[in-house]
Amino acid sequence: MSAPGAARSTPPNRRRMLDSLVARPSRSLVLGLGLALFVLAATPLLFTEVPPMQDLPNHLASIHVVTHPALYPEFVFNGHLKTNGALFAWLHAVGGVTGTFLAAKLFTVLVLAAGAFALPWSVLVLTESKPKAVLASLFAWPMVHNWFVSMGMLDFALGVPISLAVLALCHLHLRRRRCWHARPSPPRSDGHAAVLRLQHG
Repeated sequence: MSAPGAARSTPPNRRRMLDSLVARPSRSLVLGLGLALFVLAATPLLFTEVPPMQDLPNHLASIHVVTHPALYPEFVFNGHLKTNGALFAWLHAVGGVTGTFLAAKLFTVLVLAAGAFALPWSVLVLTESKPKAVLASLFAWPMVHNWFVSMGMLDFALGVPISLAVLALCHLHLRRRRCWHARPSPPRSDGHAAVLRLQHG
C-alpha cells in the first residue's frame, strides 16, 4: 500500500529534471526553453517550399504584382504603411535577394523565433518564478505556432510576442522604480504603438 498522497507527489526523475532546469541562470533557462519551443514549431518548415498557411499565397501573389508593375498596369501600389506592412516590406526587400518563397519562409522563422523566446521570458519576468516558466513552456507550443500563424496572418502573429515583451518590459520598469522608492510612472510606449500600427494597418 502506498502512503496517502504518494500518487499526487512528483516522481523523483521529473523532480530532479525540474530542479536541474530551475538551478540554471535565468538567461540560460530562457534560451534553452525558447530553443526547444522554436525547434518544435519550426521543424515542419524544412519539409515544404512555401509554408502551408491560408493567406500566405495571396500575400505572395500580391508581392509578385508589386515587383512586376509592367505586367499588371491595372494595379497601383500604394506603399507599405498599411495592413501586413511588415510582411510586405520584408518580402519586397529580402525577396529581391533570396527569392520570394525563401523570404516568406525566413519571415515565418522570424515570427516563430520571436514567439518561442518571448513566451518563456515573459512568464519568467511577470511571475518571477523559474518553475512557472518551465511549466508554462510545456503548454506553450500552440501559442508559438498559433492561429494567426496557421492562417498566414504573420504580422498579427508577430504582434503577439512583441506585445508580451512590452508588457514584461513595463513590469521590469515598474519593479525597478519601486526598488528606487520612487513613484511609478508609465513607461513610454510610442515605439511599440508605431510598430503595431505598421503591422496591423
